[in-house]
Amino acid sequence: MASGKKNKSETLKTPRRTLNRPLTGRGVAAAGGMLDAAAPIPHLMEYQADSFDGYADEIANYDARHEARKNSLREYLNSGYAKNAARVFGYHVVGKGGPQLYLTEECGLEKAEREALEWEFYFWQKKTRDVQKVRRAVRACMFAGETFQRFVFDPNVPDVMFNVAEIEAARVDCPWHDTDPDSFDGITYRGLFPQNYKILVKTINPDYYNGFDYEDVPASEMMHIANIEMPGQHRGLPIFTPVVRLMEETAIWEKYTLGAAAWAARWGGFVRTNVQMDASDLGDAPDAVIPGPNPGDLFFLEDGYTPEQIKAEYPTSTFDDFKSSLLNEIGAGVGMPKGMMAADTSNYNYSSWRGEKQNYWGFVDEWQDLVADELMNPRFGFWLRCFSCCRRRTAEIARKLLDLWESNLERIPHEWKNRLPDSADPEKDRKADEIALRLGLTSIHQICSRDGLDYDQLRRERKQESEEDFTEVYRSMYGGGIAAGGGDWSAILNGLQEDTTQMLTEGRSEQPEEEKEPSEPRPGLKLLNAHQAAEKFGISASSIRNWRKHGLNSYKVGGGPPMFDENELEEFIRNHNTTRGTPDGKEESAV
Repeated sequence: MASGKKNKSETLKTPRRTLNRPLTGRGVAAAGGMLDAAAPIPHLMEYQADSFDGYADEIANYDARHEARKNSLREYLNSGYAKNAARVFGYHVVGKGGPQLYLTEECGLEKAEREALEWEFYFWQKKTRDVQKVRRAVRACMFAGETFQRFVFDPNVPDVMFNVAEIEAARVDCPWHDTDPDSFDGITYRGLFPQNYKILVKTINPDYYNGFDYEDVPASEMMHIANIEMPGQHRGLPIFTPVVRLMEETAIWEKYTLGAAAWAARWGGFVRTNVQMDASDLGDAPDAVIPGPNPGDLFFLEDGYTPEQIKAEYPTSTFDDFKSSLLNEIGAGVGMPKGMMAADTSNYNYSSWRGEKQNYWGFVDEWQDLVADELMNPRFGFWLRCFSCCRRRTAEIARKLLDLWESNLERIPHEWKNRLPDSADPEKDRKADEIALRLGLTSIHQICSRDGLDYDQLRRERKQESEEDFTEVYRSMYGGGIAAGGGDWSAILNGLQEDTTQMLTEGRSEQPEEEKEPSEPRPGLKLLNAHQAAEKFGISASSIRNWRKHGLNSYKVGGGPPMFDENELEEFIRNHNTTRGTPDGKEESAV
């Protein structure tokens, strides 16, 4: 073209990076100048200032990631705030005890079968220390931006014979020019999905690092979790990237402020004089500083000289406010409340603390979904295929599950439960749950799922504990007689329910004033409650209870319902002819 204008295709074409390894010099070219790579905490815009008009992968290229990781890692290893932020975030995302597998009813297995598979997967997690690996992967995204994990053969793991190896983000790279247009920093893509990864070889001992030797690993054996924030971004940048300079400034502010106070406290004092002297009398400048006195020392100064002590005015009144402002901005940059990041909730009440954590819990939920998709679902699929091939009897359940879903692992209905740490104020949280249940805004299933509990298991355990407590109470009340006679605890429970129902329907206390007060049982009595007596003599339990008004003795045992002696009741029936009526001979309607 004579006009000298560029083609549209040439205008949109962006230069590709030709060297995919760290620069050997100390400088990094940016915006026509040289930046010192060793300068403390440079911003991301200083890494590639001329790339902000480019694509996401240009902004997050190797050089930018290398500098961001170096600076973020330094803060993670040296700053208490960064260390605590990464630790707390990893703990909350992974949960207490780690993500637990929960197979839903829609998967087609019986409850017992689902629980058996869940236990087998939990056993594998314990054997391989898998929860710690998932938690470290989440923490690594704070200071490294991403991390990789790989399935490896391990004969020491029973049944499934595989383990999960952790791979540093810097080891996934291509040490020479990228000749494949679908490759980016060691990852080759086919369409939108990765096909294989180039993993630099590294032994456990750093002294035996093998340089640029690499291994091609298929994507089916790799897991990649990364902090991806821009459309088109393939490699992650540290979550600490936007706040790493603020962390350094916080440390510098504390260092200089407290250092000034230490400097002021180190000096004993100065000597000041108001004497006017001629220039000829000055001579050599004297040392105007005197050392700090020891206890009991006296100082004698010439006329005109006065000792003064330095005022230690540091930390100043703005120290706490300035530091708090920095911590607020740091917390906002990593999505975490200041009180949680600084491990200090002394200035919060219950409502403000819960309100400040709302955005944070949304950030945690987002990462829990990411962990489930990128780390836990591939683990479960790989484990299920391997476990179905072992010789355990429960492996038959795994084969059944695969047959039901035609080996389509992604469609098997399942969930991951992340149990959060215990509440700081459980009483108020339970009251909030109670109000939500009354209003119909939640269910017991949802509350249990939020707390990482299995509602069905909880219900069975509560039922079992209730029956055990009931059995123990009545065994202690009645001795072993009832249990030895058949142990029909359901009949006893029905009698107790009938007593309670009658008491409520009649609208009176269990023992009216006209009834005789129950007395303590004498040794040798064969005690029955009203329900048992009704079954024995064929009379309604309510009639037997009413006979206490007419002289039938009743006995109290602990805090239970009134009891009747079998012999006394038989004699009372015989003397009063009460087969179908009341003791005074008036007929009742048949029950």
